[in-house]
Amino acid sequence: MNAPLIWIGIPLAAAVVLWILRSRLAATYIAGGVSLLLVLLALLLPINSQITLGPWSLRLDDTFQLMGRYFIIGDQDRPVLMLMYLIGAVWFFSSSVLGMARRFAPLGLGITALMVAALSVEP
Repeated sequence: MNAPLIWIGIPLAAAVVLWILRSRLAATYIAGGVSLLLVLLALLLPINSQITLGPWSLRLDDTFQLMGRYFIIGDQDRPVLMLMYLIGAVWFFSSSVLGMARRFAPLGLGITALMVAALSVEP
């Protein structure tokens, strides 16, 4: 498993699913929940180390290669990940109170994932 797939791939996939969803309130709560889940994962999962979950063992790599570019999210990037997705979660939950447009949460989650991708890309 790769760290960039967790903090870039999961929110992009969730943004695509939320784009299809019709309910504005459900989309904002799901986007906020995904953002909080990513904050918890950044807080709890050490990158580039072995993780054991009962009988299973998992290594969370820091590098993902796509079309000659390397996306690198190291252990030193975890505070930035927590900050970005925590701000996103607050943003999404407050947008449900303010009554923002239906597409606000999917676009915000996708833009947050693209910002993380822009910060982690290495040529």
